[in-house]
Amino acid sequence: MSFQSAANQQLVRKTNQNLIIDAMRERGPMSRADLSKILDLSAPAVSVNIEKLLEQGILVEIGRGVSCGGRKPILIEFNYGYGYIVGVDLANQKIRIGIANLDLEIVSETVLNYPADRDINKIVSLITQKIDSMLERIPGLDEKIKVFVVAVPGVPDKKTGYFMMAPQLKHIENVSIKALFEQKFNRPVIVKNDINTAALGESWYGAGVGRRNMVYVSVAQGLGIGAGIIIDGKLHEGCNNAAGEIGFLCIDREALNGTYTDTGYFESKASIDALINNIKNEIKKGRYCCITSMVKGDLDKIDFDMVVNAVDHDSLCSEQVIKMARIVGVAISNLMCILDTDIIIMGGEALRLGDVYINEIIKVTKKLVPIRPRIIKAELGQKAGIYGAFAVGSEYIFNNIIS
Repeated sequence: MSFQSAANQQLVRKTNQNLIIDAMRERGPMSRADLSKILDLSAPAVSVNIEKLLEQGILVEIGRGVSCGGRKPILIEFNYGYGYIVGVDLANQKIRIGIANLDLEIVSETVLNYPADRDINKIVSLITQKIDSMLERIPGLDEKIKVFVVAVPGVPDKKTGYFMMAPQLKHIENVSIKALFEQKFNRPVIVKNDINTAALGESWYGAGVGRRNMVYVSVAQGLGIGAGIIIDGKLHEGCNNAAGEIGFLCIDREALNGTYTDTGYFESKASIDALINNIKNEIKKGRYCCITSMVKGDLDKIDFDMVVNAVDHDSLCSEQVIKMARIVGVAISNLMCILDTDIIIMGGEALRLGDVYINEIIKVTKKLVPIRPRIIKAELGQKAGIYGAFAVGSEYIFNNIIS
C-alpha cells in the first residue's frame, strides 16, 4: 500500500469516527443500524469504527433498545466521562477552580482567597496544591483530565503564556503560567484573557445562547473594564490577543492630555474605582452623602458595597452612578457602530448598581445610535469565567479527540 493510499484511509477513518461522535452527541443513544442509516455509511464501516471508539472509551454500550423484529439492538452513546476539564478563573475577587466532564457536569468546585500581596508565584502554588487535593478526592479522575484552561486578567501571549497589562497580579510579566501548569500536570494548558473567557461562558451557556454575534462588556470591581467579542460564533481575539481592551478607548479629546499604559482613559473615567473616587471628591467639596456618617468621616473606608446600598436613596451616589453610566453608554455606542452585533451583554459587579445604571446606558445608546442591538444583563455572574474555561476546554478536546 502506498503512503498516499494509507494517508487517505486514515483520513476517511478519522472523518467517519468524528461523524459518529457528532451524531451521538446530537441525537443521543443509537444502535449501529441507526447510525448506518443516519450517516449513510455501510454497516461494516460503522461497526469497525464503533469498535475502535469503544476500545478508547469514547463511546459506551448502555444496554439493548426496542426490537422492531428479531433481536433487540445494542444501544451506544457518547461517553461524557471520557475526558475532564480543569478550569481556573483569576478574574474575580477570589480564585475559582472547577472540574467538569464533557457534558458540563461539574464534579468538583472551590473558591480560594488571593494571597495578600497577589504575587503570581504564590497564586500558582496555591492553585496547583488545591487542584492536587481536588483530584485526590475522586479516584481515577486525574488520568481523565485532558486539558487545563486558565483565565487571567491580562493580555496573554499564545505561545509563551506570559502576560502583559495585568497590574492586578504582581510579577506576572516574569512568569509563564502556561509553562508552570504544563510542568506540574504534564497536560495541555490553554491560557486566555479573563473577559474573553467570560464572553465564551455567556455565549455557550448564558445570556448569549443562540446568538452568533455579541459583545460581552464587563465593568468589574478591582479589574477595570473590558470586552469579549464574538463574531459569527467565534471569539475575536485580534492579532495581539488585545481585541476588547476597551478600557483604553478615547471617548473625548481630554484623553490627549495624558499617557496610558496599565489603566486606559475610559477605564479611568468609568470604572468602579473611578466611581468611588468621584463620590469621595464630591464629599470633600462639601456635598452631603449618607455614606459619610457610616464611615464616621473617614472617606478611605468608603467601598463599593456602601455605594450599592445607597444608590437608590442618596442623591450624590445616584448622580455619580448616572454620570458613570453615561460614559459607559458612549463607549458602548461606539462598539455598536463598529461591530453591529445581535446583542450587548453587560457583566461585572457594576450590575449591582441596579436599574439606575443599566437604564442610563440604554438611554444614552438610544440617543446616539439609530440602529442598536439589545442590551441585556449577563446571566452567569461570577461563574461566567469558569463556564467559559469549560467551553474552551471542551472545544479543544473535541477538536483533538481522534488523534
